[in-house]
Amino acid sequence: MMRHERFNWCFGKGTDKKRFCMTFKNVSLLWAPFFAILFLFGSIACDSAMEPETNGLDREPSDHEVRYSPDDGDLTATNPPAFIWLPVEEADTYIVQYSRSESFNSDETIMVRDIDMSVYIPKEIMEPGIWYWRYGYNDGNEDLYSRTRRFEIPDTATEFPLVSVDDVITKIPDERPRLYFSPELVEEVRTDPDGRYSHLTEDVIAEAEEILAMDEPLFEEPDPWPEENYRPIYYEAWRSMRPYTQRMVTSALAYLYTGDERFAEEAKRRLMHFMSWDVEGSSSALWPTELGMNIAENATPVFDWIYDVLTEEERNKCKEVLTARMEQINRDVHRARPMEARPYSSHPGRMVGFALEGGIVLAHEAPEARDWLDYTLRLVWSTYPAWGGPEGGWHEGVSYWSGYMRRMVRVVHELDLHGVPLKDKPFFQNTGYFGLYAAYPDRPGRAFGDGHHQPLGAATGIVSYMLSNLYDNPYFRWHSEQVGAGASGRKAVRIYNPELSAEAPDDLPQSRVFNDVGIAALHSNMAEPENNVMMLFKSNPFGAISHNHASQNAFVIEAFGEPLAISSGARQTHGTPHHQEWIWHTIAHNSIHG
Repeated sequence: MMRHERFNWCFGKGTDKKRFCMTFKNVSLLWAPFFAILFLFGSIACDSAMEPETNGLDREPSDHEVRYSPDDGDLTATNPPAFIWLPVEEADTYIVQYSRSESFNSDETIMVRDIDMSVYIPKEIMEPGIWYWRYGYNDGNEDLYSRTRRFEIPDTATEFPLVSVDDVITKIPDERPRLYFSPELVEEVRTDPDGRYSHLTEDVIAEAEEILAMDEPLFEEPDPWPEENYRPIYYEAWRSMRPYTQRMVTSALAYLYTGDERFAEEAKRRLMHFMSWDVEGSSSALWPTELGMNIAENATPVFDWIYDVLTEEERNKCKEVLTARMEQINRDVHRARPMEARPYSSHPGRMVGFALEGGIVLAHEAPEARDWLDYTLRLVWSTYPAWGGPEGGWHEGVSYWSGYMRRMVRVVHELDLHGVPLKDKPFFQNTGYFGLYAAYPDRPGRAFGDGHHQPLGAATGIVSYMLSNLYDNPYFRWHSEQVGAGASGRKAVRIYNPELSAEAPDDLPQSRVFNDVGIAALHSNMAEPENNVMMLFKSNPFGAISHNHASQNAFVIEAFGEPLAISSGARQTHGTPHHQEWIWHTIAHNSIHG
């Protein structure tokens, strides 16, 4: 039998527009010389078009690095744009110049020095039209600059100036609770004379009573992971741990809803146990990351919500440990990559929201919070999310869109309440349409990306519900209702809005293209899911990385809630033989393969 292998075929270097990549998997080895010749000639052609590097400036991006932005000829989606370049080994800090003058005349040029990361976002709106920019650094003797890049800010660009971290901290309230609740909201829910919130709180309170009756032993801190074959132990640990932390969250929510200190004491019992774990041990946010992320995501809000029942000693312990965990995310995960230049990794991207939540909870208690808030805000104003652009798509697919946006949109919603307009970013404005068109109601699958074999559930609708309130969008509300979702979880009370009416998307275009991730969704009758025919096409510029597959130029067809042409395979755990040897390959999808 002929042996088959996987191939990545690329012209050029990096991820900018001088690079062209195709992923070949399950290709006969007999074709290898043919692809080698194509690669050779393509590389020569691309290299001849590349400008020489000088002093580390203008180097070509590697496979995992961002491209320069705005690049030559770009039409920006935001005003001002985020200026993004690649780190220079010789530079401690950077200089940015942007100007209406190609020669950077001093009276038409803005210069900024002492920039500590390879991103700069102005805090003022810029005049629409043609601009020029360059970055550089001082080598100890003189200022050295990159080549000049020309871009245009259209009149239609979204106004999106950076909000200073000091302004953000000023807007965060001093009193507790401050994350997804306020003292006034807690009082409103506890009294609730009209029963407005009862349908949101009753199940949580009932579950909290069941948790008390369990008298559950605490989840033991795992031993350090073995150097070899750690995956089975690690997978079992984080999957077993999640219910314990979720029951901690449920108990804390029940306390907010009722004022019953029995629930607060149960949440505290669990919280203080997790505060005893070694931040640098098996629950580190460094790889493998799930246990550390679980604590960062869940212990932080619980500390905020039950603050009034903690002793001073317990409060100080929580501040110490949570600050250390947020510092670890900021210093050892995000800055160490660094995320502004190398954002293409799934778990570090998930931690962006946790760093913002930690910043809100500890803004006035931990001096370090200013630094991690400042850095993370500049990330979300620039290179976040790595997996999508202004059109709102998500490279990792529907399953990971719902999982990651469920966490991030709640933060965007919360920051908006504090006067921080992250919701103005075009990605967030448009990503609800990715849910509406690609995570369409009655879909029997979730292609493309990991989890494609699972039928569509309510998780996508939870995201749509949050987005419907954030943007007063009746189509997003229709989507959430069609999949049986509404306000739920830790942010349910905060985002609850029954006044917004749903509207079927019968007057919207029945097809939409998300060029940022190479997805085209075509529908025949969006207003009637049971009578709709859907075709989904994929030609993804990111290729087969992270939680997506080698399914370039693939398609799926679904009609009347039934699958007709599918992506095959069922992922159970990342990296299992079936996942690696079938789902990752083109042969598992409707596309041409060798």
